[in-house]
Amino acid sequence: THAPTANDLAYHFAVAGVELDEALRLATMATAAEPGNSAYVDTLGWVYYKLGRFDEAMAELSRALALARQEERRGAGDRSETRAVVNDHRGDANYRLGRVDDARRAWERALRLAPDDPAGVFDPDLMNLKERVRGKLAALAAGEPAAVSETPGVEIIVPVPEEAVAE
Repeated sequence: THAPTANDLAYHFAVAGVELDEALRLATMATAAEPGNSAYVDTLGWVYYKLGRFDEAMAELSRALALARQEERRGAGDRSETRAVVNDHRGDANYRLGRVDDARRAWERALRLAPDDPAGVFDPDLMNLKERVRGKLAALAAGEPAAVSETPGVEIIVPVPEEAVAE
């Protein structure tokens, strides 16, 4: 198993929303080979998200965020871009789980961490990240549905904001 190749292919499938069973197999292989790699764990979480398995997605995405912080502490370099993407993914997963306030907080963190000028960035999740996250936050502020990533065959159920339930 070549973990980087397995991860890259799994991520490509997840972003495209195709071959998700194969993406899960590949992402599981990559994380088994390198369980401490935050990017690989993010991929696994994103595959779970795309499969509509939002609780499992949140568990892996939370683990990916913790691993990115550990990588930084061990001197593996700045992982703010990884943490920006993971927080965007966590925001989408929280939103799908009806946790609007948690989604908002995750998207706000993603916005703070995202690069201002991702010129030369080839990661599809980093390109236009700030613009996408600003759109999600603006939708929440306006009381409108946020444009979260689609999941093939899983309907988006727009959560009711927590403050509306309290009224």
